[in-house]
Amino acid sequence: MSIARVSTPHAGMPAYDDIIQGASGIAALFTEAERRAEPAYMPLAIADKVAGLYALQGVLAAIIHKLRFGKGQFVEVPMFESVTAFHLLENFAGGVFPDEPGKVGYRHTSDARRPCRTADGYICLAPYNRDRWERFFAIIGRSEVLEDERLNTPWLRKKNGDLIYSIVEEITPARSTDEWLEIMRQADIPATRFNSLSDLFEDPQLGAVGFFRERTHPTEGRFRDLRPAVKFSSRPDPALSPAPHLGQHNAEVAAELGLSDDEAG
Repeated sequence: MSIARVSTPHAGMPAYDDIIQGASGIAALFTEAERRAEPAYMPLAIADKVAGLYALQGVLAAIIHKLRFGKGQFVEVPMFESVTAFHLLENFAGGVFPDEPGKVGYRHTSDARRPCRTADGYICLAPYNRDRWERFFAIIGRSEVLEDERLNTPWLRKKNGDLIYSIVEEITPARSTDEWLEIMRQADIPATRFNSLSDLFEDPQLGAVGFFRERTHPTEGRFRDLRPAVKFSSRPDPALSPAPHLGQHNAEVAAELGLSDDEAG
């Protein structure tokens, strides 16, 4: 069963990651989030990966449908629509109700929230609800901060995010990251260490679960790869073969498909 084809302006156009980031509105988010005058691409291939996840989701749903109802179907996963739907989950916002239009975009996009410098690095703090902001300033002996008429209600703290974070950034350099993490843990305030890309290789959580593993390829030598983030109880640590060479498994695939050597070419 195929999907009816509709003639559209983008039909048949190439869909590279940069193209989709720009078309979907993702590149425009930087003008709000970082107060930039110009749009920018995210420094990762987010559109490629999001479209791949949507494709996986669609194929798995179709397989379940086949197992339940006995019928297969055609699955179409347009990259542009998939990525647009992905980020509009938050960013649709004021565009939802046309009779009462409001600002389009996730209200936290332009927040001042950011990692805060410590004596030896950065820390990511999330004291976002009323009692956690109060606990944060109380535990460091600065309760008077929230008596400021610009910060004395949750709405004002959200509105004046730049102000409250500028105050936090005056405070956090006085202690090390480890000291702040312990203080936040005792106060039940969400916080974590800021990781650079290279820090990920030494992250204790990733180390504890064996996220990075070292392997040896038969021709390329020693290399590091990632364990699958999703785990299944029936195969908690599946053994994965190394990346194959071009055409390495042609014979096996042909045999599975019942093709002769001539047909496999």
